[in-house]
Amino acid sequence: MVVAKHDAAHQGLASQLEDRSLSRVYEALVLGVPVPIKGHVDLPIGRDPRNRLRMAIKGRNGKSAKTHYIVRQNFRDAFALVECRLESGRTHQIRVHMQAIKNYLIGDALYGPQDTAVRGAVKRAGYEAGVAKALIDFPRQALHAKAISFIHPMSGDVHSYEAVRPDDFDEVLGVL
Repeated sequence: MVVAKHDAAHQGLASQLEDRSLSRVYEALVLGVPVPIKGHVDLPIGRDPRNRLRMAIKGRNGKSAKTHYIVRQNFRDAFALVECRLESGRTHQIRVHMQAIKNYLIGDALYGPQDTAVRGAVKRAGYEAGVAKALIDFPRQALHAKAISFIHPMSGDVHSYEAVRPDDFDEVLGVL
């Protein structure tokens, strides 16, 4: 997370988001394995007209959004750890784009998979039943902001930061 101390810094960071010089890398645990294992989703996103809490793929009225992804780890073809790099920065972008390619984020109550889909994937992959419980009980989106890089708005220096994956995320990966 980056916080601007004053308006000039805020404007500088906002312009980097707009010109795409600010980069962000995320990790997501998803249902299934994206095909191809390295690619991108380039679909516009806008507010879902049926549910104001959600965003959706919107052909006509959506804002452009592009997510580059690569599978970093495949768990028995049932789940995958995916690295996502955002070219744009729309609300819920990774969640909506992964949903669009049918690779829902584990633990995502708004866009994620149904419990029956998780149980089915666990069973098909030959995992023991406790794995399904661990995935279904995961208390949040299995999404981690791994890294950010930007040009400091005042000094012009490049700043890059990485965050350690949270323990709960590591624990669920360990179960797989």
